[in-house]
Parts: sequence; C-alpha cells; structure tokens
Amino acid sequence: MSVIEDIPLQTGRADLTHRVFHAADGRLPALREMEARLLGYLAAHPERVLPYEELLRNVWGYRAGHDRAVIHTTVRRLRRIISDPASSPNHLFSVRGEGYRFVPLAALPPPVQLVPAPVPLQATALIGRDRALQQLHALTETAPLVTVTGPGGVGKTSLVQHLLTETHTRYPGGTRFVDLSEAETRAQLFSAVAAALDMALPKWDIASALGAALDERGAHLLVLDNFEQLVDEAADVVARWVDRATAGRFVITSRVSLRLPTEQLISLRPLSTEDAAMLFVERARMRAPTLSIEPHHEDLSALVEMLDRLPLAIELAAARSRMMSPATMRRRLSTQPDLLRSRQTDRPDRHRSLRATVAWSLNLLDPVQRDLLEQCGVFVGGFTLDALEAVASLPDDDRYVDEILEDLIEHSLVVVRSEADPVRFGMLFTIREFVVEQLNARPDRDDILRRHAGFYARFGTRDFIQSARIGPDSDRNRQRMIDDLDNYRAGARRGSPEDAAYCAFAAYARLSKQGPYAEAEQLIRDVLTMDGLHPYTRAWALGNLQSMLNNQLQSQESLRVGAQAVALAEKAGAPSLAASLTQEIGYTHKQ
Repeated sequence: MSVIEDIPLQTGRADLTHRVFHAADGRLPALREMEARLLGYLAAHPERVLPYEELLRNVWGYRAGHDRAVIHTTVRRLRRIISDPASSPNHLFSVRGEGYRFVPLAALPPPVQLVPAPVPLQATALIGRDRALQQLHALTETAPLVTVTGPGGVGKTSLVQHLLTETHTRYPGGTRFVDLSEAETRAQLFSAVAAALDMALPKWDIASALGAALDERGAHLLVLDNFEQLVDEAADVVARWVDRATAGRFVITSRVSLRLPTEQLISLRPLSTEDAAMLFVERARMRAPTLSIEPHHEDLSALVEMLDRLPLAIELAAARSRMMSPATMRRRLSTQPDLLRSRQTDRPDRHRSLRATVAWSLNLLDPVQRDLLEQCGVFVGGFTLDALEAVASLPDDDRYVDEILEDLIEHSLVVVRSEADPVRFGMLFTIREFVVEQLNARPDRDDILRRHAGFYARFGTRDFIQSARIGPDSDRNRQRMIDDLDNYRAGARRGSPEDAAYCAFAAYARLSKQGPYAEAEQLIRDVLTMDGLHPYTRAWALGNLQSMLNNQLQSQESLRVGAQAVALAEKAGAPSLAASLTQEIGYTHKQ
C-alpha cells in the first residue's frame, strides 16, 4: 500500500510512524492504527476521489461489498483530531455516493471563518448510540429534514449535540442549536430562531424573512430541540424553511413526528441492558472514581431494567451512587417515586427529575388523549386493543379509541410490546408509575377497575379455558392466558365477587400449570370466602380446589370437597359441570 509517513496539515503535523498528531496548540492526540493508515493512503493520492471499495480493499483488506460505515466512522474521528473547528474547509472531503478526497495543505484555499456556533458541546461519552449517530450522520448528508423521536429522557438532545460536535466544521454557513423547550407559539419559535441567527425580527412576514436568512447562509445545520409542543402550531413553518433553504440541513428533536413529506425519522428506543449498565458505571465513576461496581453486576442489571434503560433515569440514579448501592436504590424507588431528582443547575427543569419529564409529556396531550392514557394505567403487564376498547370510557368525541391510542404511541407514552396477533401494548415503568397515580386520583377510578375485572373475567370461563387446551384457536388462546396473567391477578382483587372469581379462575388455570402452586391454591381459597357467589361459580371453585388436592395426593379431603361441588352444580342446574366433577371423584377413587 502506497503511503507517506509525515503529513503537514492546516492545524499541525501528522506523524504516521509514531501514530501521533502534533497539533499547533501543543496537543498530542494519538492516532489509532486504522486512522493512521487511512490518512496515509488518502495523502498518498492527493486531490483524487478514492472510491469506498478501493479504501475498503487497500486500507482495511476487506472484500467488495463490506459495510462502508467503518470508513465514515474513521473519517469522523480523523476530522475531530486534525480539523480546525473555527475554519473551513478541512483536508478530508466527502464526495457523496463515491468516496473521499484528500486536499494537501498547499492546495487549500484560505480558511473561511465560520459564524460562531453556540452549541452545547458534550463533555461526556455517548454510550449505546453509535448506530443511531451513524444513521443521523448518513441522513444529514442527503436528507434536508431529519426528526429524532422517542420518549422523554431517551437521549434525543444528547444525540444531536454529539452530531453538532462532530460536524460543525462541515457547514460553511455555520451550525445553530435552538432550545425550544419553553416555546409554545409561533412567535416564540421565531424569536428563538432569530436570536440564534443573531438577526432582528421584521414587522411583517417573519416566517419568510427567517427562511430567506437561512437560505443566505448556504450550507448550514439548524437544530430545533424539543419541538413537540409546536408540531400542530408550526410544522408548516419548518416545511417552508426547508423548501426555501435548499442548501441547509434541519434536524428536529421531538416526541412526535412533524408528519411532513420530506421528513426522515430516527426513532430512539431505550438502551440495551448492557449499554444501560455501562452508562451507569461511567457516569457514577465520574463522581466517585473509586466506585467498585462492575457493569455485569446482578443488582445493577435489575436496577437499569427497573428504570426502563432510559439514559436520563440512569444518569439521575448514577448521581446517587455515592450514597446508595443499586440494590438500595431499587428498594427505595418502589416507595419514593421522586427519589431520582437532580441537583445539577445546568439541567432543564423538565429533566431535573423523572416525574418532571413524564409530567412534561402528559402536558402535551389534549384532554381526551390524557383521559385515555390515565385509563391505560389500569392494565398490568400490557393490554390489547379489544381490552382497552372494553374498559375505557371517553367523553363524546369523534375519534375512536384506536385513533387516540395511535396518538399516544406517537407521543412515545404507549409502546408496542408485541406485534403478534393480537398486538399488545404497554407503558414504560417510569411512565406507568406516574399514570397510575393519576388514575388513582380520578373520581371514576373504581368504575374503571370494575370494567377491567369484567373484561378479563371472560377468560376464566370453562369454555375459554377449554379452548386454550384444544381446538382451532388453542395456540392463540393459550398465549393470551400467558400474556394476561397479571391482568387476571389484578382482576381477582378488583371486581364484583363474580368477576373477581372468574379472573381468579383464569389465573388459576395458568398458575396450576406453571406455578407458583401455593398462589394458585390461595386464589381459589380466596374465592370460596366471597359472599354472594352464584352456586355454579362456587361449585366450580370447589372443583378447582378438588383438582389441586388430587394433585397433592390428599384423597380424603379431595373426595369431601368434590361431593360438595357436585351437589352445588346440581343445585345450579349445570349437569355438564356436575358430570365433570363426578369424573374427578372417580379419578380420586382410583388413586
């Protein structure tokens, strides 16, 4: 491979032999092996566009067709080391769709001073977001408008700030970061953008004037952070700016998309368990360098799962690591929902605690959306659309429940847990805790709980339980009984005696197969203490107890309970149930 070993650059000198960059300001950042090899190869072929395939083959030794992301990542790291943040252009130029070109020092034009960029640069590492950052880099190369969506606290702002840190030398027209967390009107949006552009607002047609100002900047990057409360108010304004400033790039962060034709979306989700644990350890050691906890610690894994693997929640927890272990934090979080509150004054108010973050999200909803979300809090372990439609009671509104549910998903307040039939939905723990508080404060709370138990009681009937064992829908119904076990358990504590009993029967049908068996037995014994049960219901409860006693080889007690069950079934006029119970007695006699 043809390379050179010493390369003079605008900001210093690259010594490829010792893999170090001698910066003009005295810094000596090290070059990784592949950074040195790539820079050497590019410098050996000045002013020539080197195709991606050639770089992969001659620098990395990869065959054709390998992922180009490795090149882009290495170039970005090189640019951070060798480029001057205050000037443009630099030595490494990308040629869209083709490759990269190196321009030697002698061929560079005089540096062009960029407009100062008031960007809150990130001093901390970005963990678990490499793929999202690569995707954001790639999209801003080609797409005029990119929106990063996701729930509050998932790290949208941090992601775009890292993008700005890595690309603010790419745009001759400058980069701008506009915090819109306090903006609720077009006028406030215009004021914030005008302040970022350092221009006075005209009296007339302000949106057009700002669009013209953006267009005059040529290749620039404008980040509009926390746009969610302005989507209905001002999405059309962004569309006009994108159409006018064709050389610019616009990146939005929002909990919902702008629904514009030119918009490209990146949806951020919570971190993986491993990355979440690494983030906790990294942030905790910034405050307590001698902290001994490791990322694979069992208590830490459980804690980050409890925090839904949300970066904000994890950083707030890590700030308490000098005072509390992960195990202690887990215990306290169950009784102190506002335990994770930041004392850092540089955090926005909405990020000072988890509760503030969730409250901010709920304040963006209209009354009907918020009403439905609060009623979603009645479900435990997730829910299906038919369950929500049966349980929710909404004021007169032209929208259907599924439409409002779609809105809640777009706001990242409800998530899709499984796309299998039927599709299951749920909420992150940090959101559900807050929503349940809102549910418990409602005057119609007991009515919602009763409707919940009434819906899930249908899964405790003999016919449904039988259909989960045999029949054309057995696989689907069996999975339903597995997925909704926690809802059955909850219904057994909430409904009328009849509904509670049938929810208990549904839970028993599952627990008697998988355990805990003591819980299964207790559910049935609790049913038998209820007043006002129909004889049929009590007979079947006794039948379930009879079956469990048989499995425990308590034959005499099983025969006694079975005789009571048969008598009640006959009294209820249920010959089929009586026959089934009699058959169980016959089985007991054979033991």
